[in-house]
Amino acid sequence: MNYAKVLFIALCLLLLPGIGICETSGWTGNLNAFIGYKNQTDEFFRPEVDDHFELGLQLDFKPSNWPVSIAIDGFRSVSGETTLWAAATLGLVTAESRTQEINIGIRKIWNDTPHLRPYIGGGIAYIKNEIDGDILFTDFSDDDSGVGFWLDAGFYWTFAKHLNFGFDLRYSYAEVKLLDEDVNAGGFHAGVILGIHW
Repeated sequence: MNYAKVLFIALCLLLLPGIGICETSGWTGNLNAFIGYKNQTDEFFRPEVDDHFELGLQLDFKPSNWPVSIAIDGFRSVSGETTLWAAATLGLVTAESRTQEINIGIRKIWNDTPHLRPYIGGGIAYIKNEIDGDILFTDFSDDDSGVGFWLDAGFYWTFAKHLNFGFDLRYSYAEVKLLDEDVNAGGFHAGVILGIHW
């Protein structure tokens, strides 16, 4: 079983008994799993290792009298190993790109209706990028991490009082050095979210 799924299930089991306590103490929040897509927009990753499958967890919480929530989100993405033809001087190239992100900041959630709740957010992004493969049957591997920013927008549709379904769009940016080039390890993210509200 994927580590992200295990962590999400464990957090749900830990939080469910506390939903009633949080409600009576005036705290509100959301814990959601994210399943979707990331596109690394930097030309360095094109044309074959820019599209990633991505999993993540999104957490936001606040006292009921705060105008914004604290947001802590984590993501892991992978392009899958891809074979491509590079320049004639390079020959056959196989490569894979992987990223891990931690996004910390604030999220403004509008609660004008009991079910549909749009939001926007942003803050600081920490991103680690790994890339490896081979060129002419010679292995290469590199990784680096950097700090930048993230912005997101989306909505929660809350039903049965405590269950969330929704959609999240996000952009992240952090500069890293891979294979002696400065590149953006972030990019555009899009996916569905499913989780709990208290």
